[in-house]
Amino acid sequence: MGNRNFIMPIAVLGFFLVFPSDRVSAAESDDVAANTKIERPLVGAIRWDGWNAWDVWQRSFDSKEWHYRLPFYGKIGPDGKAIVRGDSQEVMDQEIAYAKAGGLDYWVFNWYNPAHKIPDTAVAPAPADAYAQLNRAFRLYLSSKHKSDINYALLIEGGNALVPEEKFSQTLDHFVKCFQDSNYQKVMDGRPLVYFLGMNGFITTLGSEAAVRKTLDDLRGRSIAAGAGNPYFVLMTFAPKQGAELLDELGCDALSAYCSYSHVDPSELSVTVWVANVKIAEIVADSAGNPKTETILREWKFQGRNDTDNPFDGVTLRSDADNTAKMSVDPDIAFPGGRGALKVAFADPTGSQLYFGAGREGLNLVKGKKYTVSFQLKISKRKTFLPISASVATDASPSAPLGAGAGSQSLAVGTEWKEFKFVFSPNRDFHEDAVLRIPEISFTKAGYLYDHGHDNKEFPYALLAAANQRFWKDCKATGKQVIPIVNAGWDYRPMKQPQYKWLLMCRTMDANWYTEATPKELADNVKTAMDWVTANPSTCPSKAVLIYAWNELSEGGWLVPTLTQGTAKLDALGTVLREQSR
Repeated sequence: MGNRNFIMPIAVLGFFLVFPSDRVSAAESDDVAANTKIERPLVGAIRWDGWNAWDVWQRSFDSKEWHYRLPFYGKIGPDGKAIVRGDSQEVMDQEIAYAKAGGLDYWVFNWYNPAHKIPDTAVAPAPADAYAQLNRAFRLYLSSKHKSDINYALLIEGGNALVPEEKFSQTLDHFVKCFQDSNYQKVMDGRPLVYFLGMNGFITTLGSEAAVRKTLDDLRGRSIAAGAGNPYFVLMTFAPKQGAELLDELGCDALSAYCSYSHVDPSELSVTVWVANVKIAEIVADSAGNPKTETILREWKFQGRNDTDNPFDGVTLRSDADNTAKMSVDPDIAFPGGRGALKVAFADPTGSQLYFGAGREGLNLVKGKKYTVSFQLKISKRKTFLPISASVATDASPSAPLGAGAGSQSLAVGTEWKEFKFVFSPNRDFHEDAVLRIPEISFTKAGYLYDHGHDNKEFPYALLAAANQRFWKDCKATGKQVIPIVNAGWDYRPMKQPQYKWLLMCRTMDANWYTEATPKELADNVKTAMDWVTANPSTCPSKAVLIYAWNELSEGGWLVPTLTQGTAKLDALGTVLREQSR
């Protein structure tokens, strides 16, 4: 997918089995009038078109183990490296023919603003026209004589779509021009279908949720004024409850996802975390400059009423997923060397952070000096799906380290106490008015919502299909409209190549994966989604389904014909879609 932003792992745990059903029960359905004739739902697939002259993603397939994933236009060069170039008119025209034969109604193109430049630190060295190259397949589709054989919709990603700001108006007009195309996918009597991903990127760019809503309202108004219709804005999320809240704030119309979350049931996420003996110290050197002693500058003992009336002084808990999480002091719990800890009981810790705001306590840090931050940590049960990391940062720039050694580190946390220690040297002076986060302990979203665990294990596709179906139900439970997502797969092992570490882009070498779906398993999952749409007309008024993906070959989700499998997946899908159309 577009900007692949993921974080790191910790422990090991078993898994919770959920077996999918091919039938939609009445309890899971809206009321449908008897003898009502219902058209087959629209079925689309996401395109991610990184198969171009900027060849970073092609390196995923250099190993013979992954040659079976090469698309029909791929090959192995004389040097043994994969060549995957889908950016030609001939390839695009053939892809359109395959999609038509498979019965697909529309493609969803990841749209990239060609005026945006990828930061050099984001991936391997990027050419100046990297985003233009990522859009090349879209331009080839628009120029194809056969484009009317499959409709299209846009996926607008928050991290790159609306920059530079001075060209916002021009960008919005470009979208409206797309909406006016005769083969732009419309739903609900003429509403252009538009997907949004990574809305936090929009919020960061524009400064607030209100500013994003104003921009989306502007886009909606321009489309209506141009006669293109009232756009149907679909918010892609990995957390239905939080997605529903953001949908209301931004004025979107429905929920969906780029791909589904893990097969692990959300109830398995509950966990208690204890943090003890948090200290910040200065390393004092001897006359020869060698580290000698540590002078404690600030510490949190969590023993109830100790040296302050407020044991949480300078400590902030922020939780994206769990509004019920609260801090308390557990004064009687023992840890190696002492007693008393901060206790946080989470129903769902993903996306949570504990900030220890040392700067509020009159702390001065001097450029070039060495400091340590240490703490002890344990959790109530070992959990594959709870990646934890720690870092040293500031409120002004939480993602930027303060200096050498201050960057984020993954923590191997277990049910027994373990001490963690950072040694860092500030890159500038910090005075007592500076608001620091020392340490910042983060419970990332990657494990549950995206990486599917970190046991380095394989699970059956049936569990991924079950996760898809649970996601639809979770979205419906929010009371919002839904376009169900169907994973064609999830297995990014081709990207786990030590010699090309940048392929992972913050993903992990020990992430779990699912077996490749057989053509029948994939087609059955799509059929289940269509049946669910039909059974839930008030939840799914757009009558649409979305598949991840057409060509996410390195991540494990694809329909595009391959050199080894041919059109098997599209053949099975086409059979189901034709049957549903009768």
